Amino acid sequence: MGKCAKCGETNHVMMWIKVMPKKTPRKFSCILVACLYYTPKTEYLKIRDHLITNIDTVMRKHPECGVIITGDFNQLRDNFMKTHYRFVQVVNVVTRGQAILDKIWTNMEEVYTPPVTISELGSSDHNMVLLKPKAKNSVDTGCVTRLTVRCMGPKEKATFSMALSAIKWEPLFRLDSCADQYSYYQTVICNLMEICFPTKIVTRHTADKPWVTDWFRDLVRKRQRAHMSGDLNQAKMGLKTNGKSCMQGSS
Repeated sequence: MGKCAKCGETNHVMMWIKVMPKKTPRKFSCILVACLYYTPKTEYLKIRDHLITNIDTVMRKHPECGVIITGDFNQLRDNFMKTHYRFVQVVNVVTRGQAILDKIWTNMEEVYTPPVTISELGSSDHNMVLLKPKAKNSVDTGCVTRLTVRCMGPKEKATFSMALSAIKWEPLFRLDSCADQYSYYQTVICNLMEICFPTKIVTRHTADKPWVTDWFRDLVRKRQRAHMSGDLNQAKMGLKTNGKSCMQGSS
């Protein structure tokens, strides 16, 4: 379990709990569970603005989190949860009488089985809703792929700039048609790119975060080499650098 926070007024309140399980789906940094309560007299615009403000606040703080929002939504027009945040309402069984009043909106629908209802708790006239995670082997954890990319570091770019400035363009200007000039220009540039920006094969994981760049991977490799060679000072320095890079990339 994690932190618990309440956000709301006297006639509507929202409780958030940050959950950090030992094994979280790779695409989510953490899981935020919220429970919404509001009185029947609450105005629609107030409860809608309250929901949007709360969701925006927590998702700015945890941009890659999994979100589960539960509560008795009654007759609330809650389609904005789908249009604004692409959340999915997963409860498709009646929870009170013949109506679906208790709902679960989430962006983690692929890692949970369809909800089921169980008998009421105490004197409540609402059925309880049970949401269970799928088996571990049914969750898509991504895969490793191989890509062909060009080496475009500072050294390669400097070489390309020097080679480009040394090209003599007189043969281009002597051509009569625009089509011939374009073809000549394209051939020169493509040949130059093949020389200055050689290709290489790299491995990527489909679930990698956007901030996991080649530069970041190189930092990790250097830290690992320093650790294996017994250079603890260099390894600690690399660990601090990696930590700062993670914070900057995820912010």
